Amino acid sequence: MDTGIVGDFPYLEKSPLVNLRAVKEKKYKQKGAALQDVLLEGIEKLKPGEGMPRQARKRRIYNILHLRYEEGKGIAEIAKELAISERHYYRVLKAAIEALGEVIK
Repeated sequence: MDTGIVGDFPYLEKSPLVNLRAVKEKKYKQKGAALQDVLLEGIEKLKPGEGMPRQARKRRIYNILHLRYEEGKGIAEIAKELAISERHYYRVLKAAIEALGEVIK
């Protein structure tokens, strides 16, 4: 499962995101582990309420991040599960990464 977040500390250690204030505040010995926690916490902040419709954009953004980076599922599998095309997956992923960036600043 090489998704870039879950458990891939060497990959995360090289990311410029390790310089985020939220990562430095974690005071972990491994910056990769701190970044992983910040990213996963950010994904959880994007989790919509229970009453949000399945097809709502906010739910889709959360689901793509959760399925890809927490569960480590592949793109085709996620697209099938969410009943969207792979092309649409990439459009939503772009918005999802932007949303995640906003919550972890």
